[in-house]
Amino acid sequence: MQKRLTRALISLGVTVGAVAAGIYLSAGLGPERLRAEVERVLEQSTGSPVSMGSLRLVLGFPIHLDARDLRLFAGALTIDAASARVDIFSLLRGRPRLSRLTLDGAHLRIQRALGAQGTAWSPRPFAGLAERASRAETEPLLAPLQGIEATVRFLLTKPLLADTVELRRSRVSYVHDFSDRGGRIETIWFAGVHGSLHHRQLRGDAQLFLATQLVALDGPRGSIEWEGTRERSGAMRISMATTELELATLVPYLSGGGAGNRLRGRLSGVADFVTTTPGQGQLRLDLVTRDFESVAKVDGIPRAVLVDEFSAQMQIGLDERHLDVSLARIAGPALAFDLEAIVERPVGSESNAGLALSLRDIDLEQARALIDWLPERIRERARPIAASLLAGRIAAVELRGGAPVQRWRDVVAGRTTELPRGLSLHADVEGISVSVGAVDRLADVSARVTWSEDGITVEAASGSLNGSPLPTLDLAFKGVARLFESEHARQVQSSGAASLTGLTPLWSYLTEDADEPIDQVPSVWIEFDHLHHPALIWPLSEVLTRFEPTEHGAHLILSRGRWADVPLHGTMDLRFRPDRHIAVRLEAGSAAEVQSAAASPIPLGEHTELSPPSTAHEAAWAWGRFEIGAGAWHQRATQGRFHAVEGQIRFEDLDSELAPEGRIWGSAMLDLSLEDAVPYELRVKLSEGDLDSLLAQAGFAPGVATGRLDLNVALSGTIRPGASALAEASGLLRMEARDGSIRRSVPPVLAIALASESLRGFSSRDRLRYRRCASTLSLERGYLSTDALEIDGPDVRLFASGGLDLAHPPHPIDAEVVLFLFRQLDRALDKIPLLNVLLLGDNKNLVAAYFGLVGPWEAPVASSKPLRTLGEGPGDVLIEGIPKIVKRGIEALGGWISAPRQGTPAGEENLVPPTQRGDS
Repeated sequence: MQKRLTRALISLGVTVGAVAAGIYLSAGLGPERLRAEVERVLEQSTGSPVSMGSLRLVLGFPIHLDARDLRLFAGALTIDAASARVDIFSLLRGRPRLSRLTLDGAHLRIQRALGAQGTAWSPRPFAGLAERASRAETEPLLAPLQGIEATVRFLLTKPLLADTVELRRSRVSYVHDFSDRGGRIETIWFAGVHGSLHHRQLRGDAQLFLATQLVALDGPRGSIEWEGTRERSGAMRISMATTELELATLVPYLSGGGAGNRLRGRLSGVADFVTTTPGQGQLRLDLVTRDFESVAKVDGIPRAVLVDEFSAQMQIGLDERHLDVSLARIAGPALAFDLEAIVERPVGSESNAGLALSLRDIDLEQARALIDWLPERIRERARPIAASLLAGRIAAVELRGGAPVQRWRDVVAGRTTELPRGLSLHADVEGISVSVGAVDRLADVSARVTWSEDGITVEAASGSLNGSPLPTLDLAFKGVARLFESEHARQVQSSGAASLTGLTPLWSYLTEDADEPIDQVPSVWIEFDHLHHPALIWPLSEVLTRFEPTEHGAHLILSRGRWADVPLHGTMDLRFRPDRHIAVRLEAGSAAEVQSAAASPIPLGEHTELSPPSTAHEAAWAWGRFEIGAGAWHQRATQGRFHAVEGQIRFEDLDSELAPEGRIWGSAMLDLSLEDAVPYELRVKLSEGDLDSLLAQAGFAPGVATGRLDLNVALSGTIRPGASALAEASGLLRMEARDGSIRRSVPPVLAIALASESLRGFSSRDRLRYRRCASTLSLERGYLSTDALEIDGPDVRLFASGGLDLAHPPHPIDAEVVLFLFRQLDRALDKIPLLNVLLLGDNKNLVAAYFGLVGPWEAPVASSKPLRTLGEGPGDVLIEGIPKIVKRGIEALGGWISAPRQGTPAGEENLVPPTQRGDS
């Protein structure tokens, strides 16, 4: 208690002493002398004449000086009233100092004149402030921020005239005089200025507040507030808030005088800058602009930019080496994007700047509008593609790249058509529908697209073509700029193609029971004269590719080709399971590379010359030729031509040379438009085929039958995975085998041999030799039948009729067989004139037996049927026992058996597949 009382008495004594000293010091000063002394001090401080109407000393606690009608800087600053509070303790030290200065009704006139010699400021102190700010403006792009920071730092570093300066009911006239540069004089008034600048000596910190209304000749221009704080440590925070600030106010700064620029709109928001080191810190912006209107140049042509409202929030970090823009989001009424950037310091035109621009949820109209802002070279190529878009949206777009600041400015302003190197564009599209030509539609397309440098990649693309699903696509294409430069890329044509969904069931059927290792499956060379699938957008031509089977699909090597007349090469991987997928890697080559590829040997046509190319169907979307190399199914080479119409692939001029001998030619059709089945048609002729090797390919044991086989086939049906290809097959087969043998162990042969055990000569041999085996067979949904099958040889002569179910195990057989006996006796009697006619008859046989053959193929049962003797003469008596169905078959065989063996078999023109039934 005693200590507190002591401190209070000491304080009171000091205060009383200070007051007494003040009275003593001022007692000798009259009003005029006091005013003159104050004017002298102010003139020394400001460097300009000072006058005042009156000055009054008010003694009290504290001491006040009240002045009226002050004029400074040759009238540039006038003050209606000023009140100064004298620091009592400064009087004790003999150095009077103001603790508070209040200015009421101040009017400051600032003029900025831009002329040939640079920028001139008045009054003079503002020239010093401008010079100080310009020294801080080492980076022109950061000049506004650096100028404000330098000015506020100056105000907050040390007191000006007083520890606390207050403004009340004041205004500032700001005159922009750019007449020397062809501009005009514009004046902005900062009306209703009020604020304070407060330095606290004991705590070592400072605070600044200033608020004003902007007014121009045409009316109010909005309001501005500034706040600034400086901690004892030197850390500073500068904030500026604007409300409905007219952007036209900024025109003089943007255009160097206001000529030729247009900027309209109202800005509201907050800018906050925290700094500890000059030129470094964190800047946060939160702004909203309404009724924005400006002009931008695209390819040198002015274009109006009108936006009802957009907002911007961003954070900018400034350190010694970089300017880092993060957490930036700019949003308009229909479009919003995120921005990231990092720029090397000092920030200037040549500073490297890395940018990342992200947009979300863009509809097609917005996308088309964005295309209009691209450089002309890309814009003109992108417009036809954008015009073909019917529906969908772009879920996200991200643009990344690095270039000098000036390069970015040139791109935005449309002063260059070359995009910065290293630029990449990422886009996620969803539900896109594309019109390709007049009739084709790609729908529900979703993908992630990346364009980088001179390449484009497409990831996980999915969709449908004309209602049929397309496989998932991954694409990497290097050299895409050459594609956009092609005149052919401007043309989008109809192709009439369908989605080849039938490739999946076809591949599943071909591989489900495949025993051959992948490396033994032959490669296939395909040469496309023309290929235009809607999914390709533009046609392919002069394509040469090699097709190699893989475990889950196929691998294609594109040796050469032209896409929209642009040379290219690459690879493609097809995967059919567990889902359909295509991975494509392409690279556009130079014209010289394509010419070199075209001059290199082409594997097609090395073995057999094909007939002249057939005229492709007028609706075909692909045509060309192919060659299958030597492979496990005993062919030396297979060649042919093809063309595709809608979902059907038609093969013509098929020509295959077999090993060890034989040749196949014909035509075929595959319908690949269905998801679960593949309808087909087949017309094939086999000449001089090796029966043993052909049966081995069908799964029979070697040596079951030998000979030379001619075959003429016309079939149609449907392939389904997990089912026999013959289950829905129908058609005709004509066959003739010569000069071979049949192993006795073949189940039907063995069954007949056992049934005729008492007839020596047939049943005692391990192999039955024949000179000729021929028949016309009918196939109806997998059931093979014939009216007449003849086998004629030194060991046996046989006729058969009946059927065999090829499609359904256990493959039951139901047939009648006529076996002509005593072949040696028949041959001997045949050499005796007249007797041969009397005894052997027209069929050249003395004795015949016939059997019924019923049961599964692997174990049929043959039953002997007694001969019936009806008629006269030994031969007729015997032959009458032959069933009438067999005799009709023999008569039908007559004309065909006598036909020449070379060339087209007689009646081949009638081999037309029967009409399919059901879904066959």
